Amino acid sequence: MTTDDDRDRTKRRFADAQALIHFGVWEYDARTQQLYWSDELYQILGMAPGGVPPTFEMFLARVYPADLTTVKAYISKARKERSPSSLEFRVVRPTGEVRTIQ
Repeated sequence: MTTDDDRDRTKRRFADAQALIHFGVWEYDARTQQLYWSDELYQILGMAPGGVPPTFEMFLARVYPADLTTVKAYISKARKERSPSSLEFRVVRPTGEVRTIQ
C-alpha cells in the first residue's frame, strides 16, 4: 500500500531528477485550459517557480522571436494530430540570455 510519505518521496525524487538533467515538465488541461509547469521548467525559462500561474501567452512571450512562427505551427499541428514528436527552439530568459530547448 502506498502512503502519502511514499508519494511525497517519489515527487521529491522526480523533482531532483528534473533539476539534475534540466528537464522541465508541463501539463495542459484542455477542459479547464489550465497549464501546469514543474519548478524546473520555471527555472529553464528564468522565472521563479510557482511565482505566477503559467499561461500559454507567458510561454509564447519567452520564445525567441525568430522561432515564434515555427513554435506556433508546431503547437497547432500537435493539437490536431496528437502524436509524439519533438521540436528544438530558443527561448529568451528575463536576463536576455538565450537558451535552446527541445
